[in-house]
Amino acid sequence: MSQVGFVAGFFRVVGLLLGAASTVSLIMFGGSLFALNRPPPDPSHPLSVSTYGIVALLQNGAIGFAKMFGFLSEIGLWVGVAMTIVSVVVLVIAILLFVIGNGVAAHSGWARVVALIFTTFVLLAALVVTFSTPREAAIIPGLFVAGALYAIWVLGWRYARP
Repeated sequence: MSQVGFVAGFFRVVGLLLGAASTVSLIMFGGSLFALNRPPPDPSHPLSVSTYGIVALLQNGAIGFAKMFGFLSEIGLWVGVAMTIVSVVVLVIAILLFVIGNGVAAHSGWARVVALIFTTFVLLAALVVTFSTPREAAIIPGLFVAGALYAIWVLGWRYARP
């Protein structure tokens, strides 16, 4: 396998893994939006305490409690919407990575440029994380820095050679 084929395969594998994870999260968060978006029960007619006794007290108290803490469900709904949007964005990025991997394998010029730009962003982000983490934990982002430098080297200087 050539070095360009290795980088192309890496783009494809990362695209597939991100795509699978974002699809699962999209299904989970999108499905939870349907469960959270149910209309609340109609509290317009409270039960009479003299007719229903303690049951009416419990229901009327529950309605008051629900009104008092109803904002928490709204927060959950907004978080669900935000996570669904993030899942869609990550799914689009995953599809883009897979297409870039196919283009790099086919030695397309556009794929080389887009892969270089994407890898440069990954390198910059990994450098920021490497210098922000404690010294004993810097090995993980350091691996991302090394991988990004290798991909930039392959895409920049080894691309024309088989």
